[in-house]
Amino acid sequence: MREASASAWAVEEFRGARFKDPRWRSRLVSVGAQAARRPAGRVTETFVSSADRQGAYGLLESDAVGSEEIGRAIFEACARRCAGEPYVLCPIDGTSLTLTDDDKSKGFGPIGSRAEGGRGLKVMNAMVLSADGVAIGISSLRYTSEAKSRSASP
Repeated sequence: MREASASAWAVEEFRGARFKDPRWRSRLVSVGAQAARRPAGRVTETFVSSADRQGAYGLLESDAVGSEEIGRAIFEACARRCAGEPYVLCPIDGTSLTLTDDDKSKGFGPIGSRAEGGRGLKVMNAMVLSADGVAIGISSLRYTSEAKSRSASP
């Protein structure tokens, strides 16, 4: 993704995020733009410089930045993009995320066969597509584990 389009996308996607300290929104926009420019699946591969990596980890680990608030901003951005559409389609998708939890301290639940010992989260999301099948965004996301159920829906 080009620099200008990645930055513009990140501003549109996260501008509605409300945190007590507005610098977190700026960091979220910056991290989102970099991830859009260089999607690699791992923080260490997406953020090349140590300063950028530190900024990304700071955002991901901050108690001041909740997934519910980021989700709300994303869902609102999706709703704004839907406003110009005559109608939209909203397919629901489910998946499982297998995550490392060797000592079972993170509250993840069993994933897959219990004999395999996989741990992680069950995830359901509602994508929004235009009438011609182009992705507009995500309108809802819910995830569950053995210990808790979370919702990031509006």
